Amino acid sequence: MARLLTLAFTLICMTATAQSLSVSDEFFIGGADGYGIIGKYNDRILYFLLENKKVKLRALDNKMHKMWEREIEPDRKNNASILDVVGTKQDFSILYQYRKKNRNYIKIHKYDGQAKLLDSVTVFDWGKDVLVPKLDILISEDKKSVLIYEIIESRQIKALAVSLDSLRPIWDKTLSFRADWYKPERFEQFLFTNQGEFYAITEENNRIGTEKHYFDVLKYSKNYGEHSFKLPMKDIISLDVKFSYDNVNQQLVAAGLYSAKNFLRAQGHFFISLTPQYNEGAPFKLALHPFDDELASALLGKKITESKGLTDLKIQDIVHRRDGGILAVVEQVKAVDRRASFTTSSGMSNRGYISMDYFYENAFALSIAPDGQAQWRSIFHKKQFSQDDEARFSSFFLAKTPSALRFLFNDEIERSTTVSEFVLNGAGEGERHAIMNTQGQELYLRFKDALQVAANEIVVPSDDKRRVKLVKIQY
Repeated sequence: MARLLTLAFTLICMTATAQSLSVSDEFFIGGADGYGIIGKYNDRILYFLLENKKVKLRALDNKMHKMWEREIEPDRKNNASILDVVGTKQDFSILYQYRKKNRNYIKIHKYDGQAKLLDSVTVFDWGKDVLVPKLDILISEDKKSVLIYEIIESRQIKALAVSLDSLRPIWDKTLSFRADWYKPERFEQFLFTNQGEFYAITEENNRIGTEKHYFDVLKYSKNYGEHSFKLPMKDIISLDVKFSYDNVNQQLVAAGLYSAKNFLRAQGHFFISLTPQYNEGAPFKLALHPFDDELASALLGKKITESKGLTDLKIQDIVHRRDGGILAVVEQVKAVDRRASFTTSSGMSNRGYISMDYFYENAFALSIAPDGQAQWRSIFHKKQFSQDDEARFSSFFLAKTPSALRFLFNDEIERSTTVSEFVLNGAGEGERHAIMNTQGQELYLRFKDALQVAANEIVVPSDDKRRVKLVKIQY
C-alpha cells in the first residue's frame, strides 16, 4: 500500500481554544462492500473493512499510527451475510445472518478491544424460507441493544430485539399494519429506544384543504405489548418532519416544517412531545411557530419583507435537552437532476446521462422549551455545491462536547478547502472558526460519516477514489 502520508502530524488550529489534528496513513479499500469506525478502546481506535464476507480490522494508536491488523471470518461453512459491526465502550459485536438447510439464523460474535473473541451465540432462528430474508437493523442510542427487522409484503414487520450485553433476545414479534402501510413514497420512520421499545410512524392525509391529516404511531414493548394511536395535525401541511426518542425523559418528540398553502415553501416550524404513557385522545403538545421576516433576511443574506416562506429546508438533527426541550437543526438542501442531451449524425436528438447537482447551504438551530415555546435561534452560513457524489462530502457533523455544540463542515466541496466549525453555546451564541486547510494533504473529508469517540475527540473519514484516511480532531 502506498504511503502518501508517512507520519501522522499535529497542527495547532486557528481557534480561540487549542485543538490538534492527527491523520492516519492511507489504505486502499478497492472493491470492499463498506467500511466504518468502530470506536475507541483504551489507547487505540478500531475501524473495519467488509470484504468477501470477512471483517478486516485495523487498530490505530493515539497518533493514528497503525498498531495491528486482524481478519475475522464469522462463518466459513454457511452462507453468511454481515448485518453490522456495533461498538460499545467495552467491546464490539459482529452481527450476521446465515443460512442452513433453508433455515435462516441470526448470530452474534462479541470481541474485546484486542479483537479477542469473548462470546459467540446463535440468538434466533428466523425461520424456513425459500429466499434469504432482507434484514435491516436499528441500534439503540446507548448501543446496548439492537432491533433486527424485515418488512413482509408491505403489511407486516417481523422484528427481533436483542441485548448486546447478554446476547439474548429481549422480544420477537410480527406486527401487522393496515393495507398498503409501507410505501416508499410515504413518510415513515422507525425508532428503537434504550428501553427496548419500538416505534413505527407514518403520515396520513398530508394534503391541502383537509382536516384529517395525522401521524399514525404504532408502539411495541415487551412489558406493555402493542399500542397504536393517532396524532392529529389540524389543518397544516407538513413539508418535513423528524421524530426522535428522548431516552432521559422517556418521551417521543418531533420537529417539523409546515405550511398552510403549498408544499414548496415552509411558513414555520412545529414541535410535538408526548408523555411516556400517551393514550389516543389525550392531549399532547403541538406548538406551531411561524417564520418571520427577520429569520428569512438573516438566512438568505438580504432584506426580506412580507416573506412568503422558505424553500428547500430539511430537519437534519434533534438534540435532546435534559429539561425535555430540544434543539432542532435545519439545513437548506436541494438536489437537481440535469439530463445531458446530444444530436446524432442523422440529426436526431438523444437524451443522455443524468447528472445530479447537490446544494447544501445555510443551516440554523432552533431552541424549543419543554412546553413548546420557541426560545432562540442561531444561523451559520455555508455554501456547499457538488456533482454526482451523492453529497457524501456535504452537510456537517454535530459534535457534543462538554462546553458547546460544534458543527464541523467543509467550506467548499473541493480537495483544497478550508474546514470550519461553528461553535454554539447553551445561550444560542455562536462563533465560526477555521480549523485547517486541506491543500496538499490529500484529504477529502466525509463529515456526515464521522464518529465521536470521546467527549473531546472526533474521527472523520477521508475518502478519495477508494483511498481512505482517518482524521482525529481532539479538543
